[in-house]
Amino acid sequence: GFLQAGLQKFDLIFTILTFITITIYLIFVYKSHLLIYLTNPFIGKLGVTSYSVYLIHYHIGAGCIVMYRNYFGKESYLLLFLLVIFFFSFGLFSYNYLEKPLSNQLKKLLFTNKSRTTIQNVKAG
Repeated sequence: GFLQAGLQKFDLIFTILTFITITIYLIFVYKSHLLIYLTNPFIGKLGVTSYSVYLIHYHIGAGCIVMYRNYFGKESYLLLFLLVIFFFSFGLFSYNYLEKPLSNQLKKLLFTNKSRTTIQNVKAG
């Protein structure tokens, strides 16, 4: 009945989306020059912020939507737009002032000649 028809429709949509995804993947594998847009600085900034955005989007986003939906409306595109701007701004901040400096400090700590000598002395001793 109704459920069976819904599942068949879902299977068709899933099959079409799978075919489109595989086709796009193969095009990029065999026509890699089409990936030139990835060298755009804006796309690069989005890439470095993506991990921070991933970490915070659910927790902060869900909280903000619950808190502010009465002011913006239950399905406000303005609220979602403002949240996206906030997330990517936070992601840039996090990358530039947290991730990159901490990464540089860890590299200095772990991969300088002094630390190699210390590690070798610990292994030898």
